[in-house]
Amino acid sequence: MTLYIVGTPIGNLSDISQRALDTLRAVSLIAAEDTRVTAKLLARYGINTKLTSSHEHNEKVKSRSLIARMLETGEDIALVTDAGMPTVSDPGSAVAAAAREAGIRVECIPGPSAITTILALTGWEYNEFTFYGFLPRERGELRARLSEMARGARVAVVFESPHRVEALLSALSGEHPGARVFIANDLTKMHEWTFEGSAGEALAAHTSRENARKGEYCLAIRFPKPVAPEESEPIRAETWILDALLRGMSMTDAAEFARSRGVSRNEAYRASVAVRQYLAKINV
Repeated sequence: MTLYIVGTPIGNLSDISQRALDTLRAVSLIAAEDTRVTAKLLARYGINTKLTSSHEHNEKVKSRSLIARMLETGEDIALVTDAGMPTVSDPGSAVAAAAREAGIRVECIPGPSAITTILALTGWEYNEFTFYGFLPRERGELRARLSEMARGARVAVVFESPHRVEALLSALSGEHPGARVFIANDLTKMHEWTFEGSAGEALAAHTSRENARKGEYCLAIRFPKPVAPEESEPIRAETWILDALLRGMSMTDAAEFARSRGVSRNEAYRASVAVRQYLAKINV
């Protein structure tokens, strides 16, 4: 018996693999995020496998019944979400973990990914990227996460709902105007829309669209390379000596003052001699 984690199309139903179709036909049951969405996919390819729901609100409970059924009957079950790969910013983790814990074989049938699709579309050169999934809703948390992303990732990929993408672009343009944004709406679908530009340009392009609040969004964000702060030169021992003398200290106390600021004994002595000679030269 095997639990199959099956990747499904992210938009265009023609993108499903033959292996995925064969698996969905062969299993005894398909656990789906939304049975209505998966039913359309099955109808397209004439698949009559039974469906049951397994979504974020019932996944923990449903995982127990699915695993119990597999252990009792020895049946194979497939796990799918509405689009893309289960467990990747989608339900499925609880079922997969429960299957492994029960000693059931878990196999993945790979499929289309919005993450790799958008990265391919950008044409950007990069050696690595970081996937952040869906970002926080609360404004302060969102700004904090963006700052964290800017420090830790040159290229970041995120998912966003059509109702929150404007807030994300607004936060980016306000806090990270130097970021480059590739925004994609309804990838692989008939009305796929993409745009690349600065954070401000992406915000303007998005808000000018009539159907901006429809469909799902995926964004690739390229943050500018952080500029390393210039290392300041260490304060010279002579400076500490002069500072102490101006405070009214004696030369001996000035040397001790320099030592309290991290100057070695030998360096403090050398500096005090140099300052004494300089002051004598200018008749002070």
